[in-house]
Amino acid sequence: MERRDALKIMGGSLAYTLTASSFASVLFACKTSGPKVAWETGFFSPEQALVFEELAEIILPPTDTPGAKEAQVTQRVDAFINNIMSKEDKAQIKKELKAFQTAFKSDVGNSFAEASNEARIEWMTTQFNAEGEPTDAQQFLRRVKGMSIGAYFESELIGKNHLAYEPIPGEQRGCVPLAEASNGKTWAL
Repeated sequence: MERRDALKIMGGSLAYTLTASSFASVLFACKTSGPKVAWETGFFSPEQALVFEELAEIILPPTDTPGAKEAQVTQRVDAFINNIMSKEDKAQIKKELKAFQTAFKSDVGNSFAEASNEARIEWMTTQFNAEGEPTDAQQFLRRVKGMSIGAYFESELIGKNHLAYEPIPGEQRGCVPLAEASNGKTWAL
């Protein structure tokens, strides 16, 4: 075999290899996938995590303080449910979440992900203000609210930057006005 023929064969095989892998990557890149979250979920599916994240953001929107998304509330709640809660509690949350999604779709006409923020807030307000024995959907909303608020105030971002935080407590001064003791901020524990 001559050098010229060897170079042609090597060049052709290199071109084939690069073209085949490029073609395969283009084919696989065109595949549509469901919603994604920027972190690895433990308890929630990615779709459920996005629903929880939107619910938490409605309950704790960004104002002069960060919102639930910035404080990573959903990640904290997901880890808590996955690592701490019992199997029975996990099953109950899944049941309530499914009831929430079904009730929302039947009342609003869209899934929670497809609905406008105004429709979400209006429906949630109606559910929070409903009287009588709470349905599973209402119980899920109450659970989301409680867990979100807890995870929000326990987050490092809020505790260190927006609450009065003393990493090494000093002297204890009793009967001091809050404005003097912590510049009017609630204490992070």
